[in-house]
Amino acid sequence: MQLDSQTELIFEAMLPEGQKWFTAKELGDIVEVCENLIRDRMDNDEILGLKITKKDQSKKKRRYRTHRIPRAGAVIWLATHANFTASDLERELCHIFTKLPRETRRNLYLFLGNSL
Repeated sequence: MQLDSQTELIFEAMLPEGQKWFTAKELGDIVEVCENLIRDRMDNDEILGLKITKKDQSKKKRRYRTHRIPRAGAVIWLATHANFTASDLERELCHIFTKLPRETRRNLYLFLGNSL
């Protein structure tokens, strides 16, 4: 799926700044689902990532699998499974903005003007 740049930026902003890789638990915590759901989605190739088999150093024989999801894989999965687009979000934010008290709108306008 080809993502438009606005949609990609929305989902980029939902992820912790600067973090390049996520565990199944970390991504699950971000979207408030259990890590098993993330692991299942990786096993079904819905989320791009790495499945790494490691040897448990304490037992020397036991192996376990860990999942690592690159930032791009998380963004693609979030964007392809969202029920909104960047323009939908923009429209809703504008609608909410118009319903705010005048002073709040003014403060937001000043804040956004300073951060652009």
